[in-house]
Amino acid sequence: MTPREVTTYLLAGGKSTRFGSDKALLKIDGRWALEILLDGLGPELADAVFVSGPPRAALAALKIRGFVEDVLPDQGPLGGVAACLAQCPTPVALFVACDMPYSATVARALIGPHDPQRVPATAYAGYPLPMAISTALAADAFTRLTGEDRSLMGFLASLEVNTLPLPDDAERAFHNINRPADL
Repeated sequence: MTPREVTTYLLAGGKSTRFGSDKALLKIDGRWALEILLDGLGPELADAVFVSGPPRAALAALKIRGFVEDVLPDQGPLGGVAACLAQCPTPVALFVACDMPYSATVARALIGPHDPQRVPATAYAGYPLPMAISTALAADAFTRLTGEDRSLMGFLASLEVNTLPLPDDAERAFHNINRPADL
């Protein structure tokens, strides 16, 4: 799999209830968290980036191609994933979360071993994000939204997944900012 066969989506459609303000607009040391992610993805993957979630004028300065709003609102991250898979122009979508600003390196590392002809998804052991996933699974994602378990972990558990071991820098790479105290 090469970066040209991948469209990157930054999941940023959550309500940020625990954080208290929109995490998509989070700044760390004066920089947008999404900007940190984009820089870390590198030019090959950052060239085709969309933000999953409602449009935000404040993010217009970032080099993104646009916003993908949820087709079915209030369905959590899987709702964003389903909406993005349904409109993805490439065979593979790479998903990273706006509240995991240091995950770009591990996200980039998913592309090489991901083979959508062999296994539809690639992710790290114990983590649903970041993940690389075949866009052919859009209907499966929407179907999953009609069930009781609408979690990304549940969705991935229902698939055959190429599971990668955690890297040495896992604590930083998978650090999730849910509350201001997590900064």
